[in-house]
This record gives sequence, structure tokens and C-alpha cells, in this order.
Amino acid sequence: MSEVTLSPQKTENKTHRPSKTWEGWSGITNPDSTYSVAMRETIAPINHEALAQRASNVRARLEASPGNPIPCTIDMSLFTEGWYNIVFEVAFEDGVYWIARVRREPEVEEDLGSESERTTELESEVYTMLYIKTNSTIPLPTVYDFDYPVT
Repeated sequence: MSEVTLSPQKTENKTHRPSKTWEGWSGITNPDSTYSVAMRETIAPINHEALAQRASNVRARLEASPGNPIPCTIDMSLFTEGWYNIVFEVAFEDGVYWIARVRREPEVEEDLGSESERTTELESEVYTMLYIKTNSTIPLPTVYDFDYPVT
């Protein structure tokens, strides 16, 4: 499984959703491209129910109510993507939204680095964000949880 990062998308207006302008598969111009194939290979094995349960448990732990998780859902057909990641919206029942960033699988003959290099890169990103957030006023999202495959 790919690496996963959970971050908040706080909003005062509960009708605003991070996914408001996301297009999912309708935004993919060439569904037969190697990039689209890599996206499908990334999304297909994701257990969205387990990811939603993990997000609920992480939030409950952070809010000091581990016995009372707030349920959430993840619509796997609604996403946005960049060169290296696919982002899904985590919608909690109380109107709070997080995002789950999943590292996409490489295209055929594309080198995104070894699993070890990708793991090191993810850890570096998370700890760099934590350092900057702690030692500056630069606005960054908070990373609540992250995981990567054990090799």
C-alpha cells in the first residue's frame, strides 16, 4: 500500500468542502495513459473503510475521547491529484474535513525511487513541516498521522 498522510482542512463555513472543485475521474483527460493506469493501480487496493476508521480513531485520540470516535466517510471517486500524490477528502459527520494524501504508484518504467527512498522522503516531509510549523509563522497544515508500507 502507498504512504498515507492525514491533515485537517478546517473551515468556519461547514458547507465549504476541500473537494468543492475536485473532478475525480472526470478530470482525467486520457483514461488510457500510463499515468491513469498508475492512478487506478493506486486507488484500487485502498481499503477506504479502514482508512476512514483510522481517521476516526486518530481524531478521537487527538481530542482525548478514544472511546467516542466521530464517524467519517471517504468518497473514493472524488479526488484530486498531483504528480506524486492522490488526495481524498475525509468527511466527518460533524462537518469537519481532513484530507488523506496517498502516494501514487509509479507509471510503467517511471522511477519514483525505491520503497526505502520513498519512506525516507515521506518522513522528511512530515518532520520538516513539523519543524517549520513549530519554529516559524509560515502557515502549514497539521499532519495528524502518517504511515508507509513496511518493507
